[in-house]
Amino acid sequence: MNEQNDKVFDLYRPLRNKLRNYNLIESLFLVWSYSRNYTFNYSIPPEVELPNGFSPSMDMNNRRLYGVNEFELEFLTREFILHCHTRKDKKSILKKAHFGKIVNYLRSDLDNGLHELFDRGKILLDSHRWSHRQFKWQIGYDRSDILRYHKIFSDPKVDALITKMTGLSVNEILLVGFYTFSISANVFRNKYPITSNSTAVSQVMFDKFFSLFSMTIEEAQKSIKETYRMDETILYSFNPLTAKPILIYKNTFICPLHLLLFWQITNGLYYFICNEPEFNSVFGDSFEKYIGEVLTDVVNNPSFNIYKEQIYGKQVKKSSDWIITDSSSIIFIECKSKRMTLASKSELEVENGLNNDLEKMATFIVQVYKTYLDYKSNKYPEITFNSNLLFIPIIVTLETWFINYNLILPQMVRSLVQKKLEDLNIDVEIIIKHPYQILSCEEFELDIQIINKIGGRKFAELHQNKQIKTFKDGFQYEEIFKGHFDSTFIKPLEKLKDSI
Repeated sequence: MNEQNDKVFDLYRPLRNKLRNYNLIESLFLVWSYSRNYTFNYSIPPEVELPNGFSPSMDMNNRRLYGVNEFELEFLTREFILHCHTRKDKKSILKKAHFGKIVNYLRSDLDNGLHELFDRGKILLDSHRWSHRQFKWQIGYDRSDILRYHKIFSDPKVDALITKMTGLSVNEILLVGFYTFSISANVFRNKYPITSNSTAVSQVMFDKFFSLFSMTIEEAQKSIKETYRMDETILYSFNPLTAKPILIYKNTFICPLHLLLFWQITNGLYYFICNEPEFNSVFGDSFEKYIGEVLTDVVNNPSFNIYKEQIYGKQVKKSSDWIITDSSSIIFIECKSKRMTLASKSELEVENGLNNDLEKMATFIVQVYKTYLDYKSNKYPEITFNSNLLFIPIIVTLETWFINYNLILPQMVRSLVQKKLEDLNIDVEIIIKHPYQILSCEEFELDIQIINKIGGRKFAELHQNKQIKTFKDGFQYEEIFKGHFDSTFIKPLEKLKDSI
């Protein structure tokens, strides 16, 4: 280890030594107890002594403040697997005094010590990786997430890729996954293997599912050691439990952090297929189709027109993926399924990943302006240029990049965009006259409802006048694809539960 790594280890060692005093299964039970409370609002078992000021029914922010944050639980679960023992011991981590000392050391000594070592002058970059670590837990899980990923992954070409790489279809993964998700919320240690006589889900499907998403305690220890980083990313680096959230112990299985399983059977399916040669084209097409479905479901204002991607020119050029117009605006929507790399989310040195990802984002943005200029030159076969329409460029990403949650990242992207525009001899005033927006898919699904109600120009004016947040706070959103969730998930899941 180098000198900086030695300093990290000096901060980390006392935590490691504390954890060696506690039983592993009891420690995982503690994590599971908080997880089921945070995720499902279930009670915390009486064996767990609650911290002073903590109530299982209080506001979530207060639960995190007086108890423990979910991202802290994720880190500690990894550490428990590495360092806790399996012998019986009188010293119990379920006692609030013992667990409190661990959480306090993690927050006050390790986390703050790392800030002192690495974050001087980099506080804004640190807030970016902090966003990726914390905000996902605050979002939790909801019906819209499940529907979104089901629709994207169940596209026939994408589903075929998933079946090829996993041996299970998307519907089979989700059905077994949500069954496991549900029963593990109620029982800490469930019988393994699960035996099934159900016609809906065979024994083979259960066995295949667990081969994909589970590992033994010993396998988990080995994987953690192989991927461990004793450096600035120690609290942010890859955790093997995100890939295989179910732990096998003797003749039982444990899912200590329920949201890790939820994420892996929804957006995590991406990683089973992302290295396949045909992935980029089929996955990108599926995401584009999904945004089209959202537009079709939401946009019912008669003044709007929806156009698919325009093919034009002798060189066979393509417009943005979707274009919508009303009486006063024209909105170009570019759909991008590209995700930020782990380096961008975890490292403070921008050269290691963040610059490359922001460079790609700038390319996406410039692409929209280039296609708009072609529209302005009347090169589109179906849409004639109208100078009275306000141009609104929107980049929609499948995964949240959290660029808009940071002070420095928007400036970095803007500088890259300006440079690319200058290289193409495009007047950079275009981004002032027609500012771009970077929206996650989740944000877009909400914003398009506002656009449908008030029109594109009014929507842009609310942004320009910094009134959009107040407007959103009072807006009544509706569920997209009503009825699809119950028919696709709830009814099949109920049948499966009844048959096992």
